[in-house]
Amino acid sequence: MLSRLRRLSPVASRSLRWLIRMSADYNANPQHDATTHSKHVHMPSESRGSWWTGPLSGRRALIILGTCLLATLALLPLDRWVLTTLGPYGGLTKNLGGDLRRELEFVQQFGAFTSMLIAALMMYLQDRSRAVRVLDLLAGILANVLVCNLLKMAFGRPRPRIIFGELTSRPPMDGYDHTWYHAFFWSAYPLPRDADPQTAGVQLTYLWAHSWEVGKGISSDLWSMPSSHAAAAACAAAALMRLYPRLSPLLIGLIVVVACARILFGAHYPSDVALGAAVGFVIGALAMDGRWGSRWVRSSPNSPT
Repeated sequence: MLSRLRRLSPVASRSLRWLIRMSADYNANPQHDATTHSKHVHMPSESRGSWWTGPLSGRRALIILGTCLLATLALLPLDRWVLTTLGPYGGLTKNLGGDLRRELEFVQQFGAFTSMLIAALMMYLQDRSRAVRVLDLLAGILANVLVCNLLKMAFGRPRPRIIFGELTSRPPMDGYDHTWYHAFFWSAYPLPRDADPQTAGVQLTYLWAHSWEVGKGISSDLWSMPSSHAAAAACAAAALMRLYPRLSPLLIGLIVVVACARILFGAHYPSDVALGAAVGFVIGALAMDGRWGSRWVRSSPNSPT
């Protein structure tokens, strides 16, 4: 080998010696492949993540929220038309029942407590390597509940059942019967009530209450915007698709089904579900990317990521 090297030019000889020395160092150090070679390997597209599953920067979060806020404002003039055309208040789903209704009622609970408890148990039993990420999922769900309830009390929007007189068979007080009406947290709203529950629809009275006065028995009558069901579904979907990107089409479809179900059942306006879905998706994505729950678990060399 050395005799052949002497016949080569000095430059080629030095180059060949360098290659032989590098090859020997490479074989002597098995960690070389994991440290230096990985810098030059292009990661597959699934690792980088798509638009839905990739890391959510502050800029993208603002774009999502801003776009959905504009969509919410654009949908406000259409809310009444949608519910009276497609919803239960004179629309196509006025007499919706049977198996279709029961199936929609079941699917619309995606993202709620029980469904997420089942998802967390499945992750723990089937994918132990990511079991610690359940804490991030739960942290996102709790943050989503808190933010949505605060927004509901801030907007103070009456539910469709109030505006369309479902509770008392009579519309609200004049001036408070618009679908776009928001009381906000600083104004009281006259909630229509039966003076005598035993004689419903005979005598009407009004309960003046703010959206945050839950002690007055307002239930969720002033908590229409945003839709917490749509927010919960989007929050859960954003979290799960970061762990299992191939489920993204299914999870996005579930968000759409939940949002449509809330409209078809007359529980929310289209503008409510648009804002709720945006808020939930951003919170779920930030919770997983920022490891809001698992970061508090003491890390160890063998802890799963």
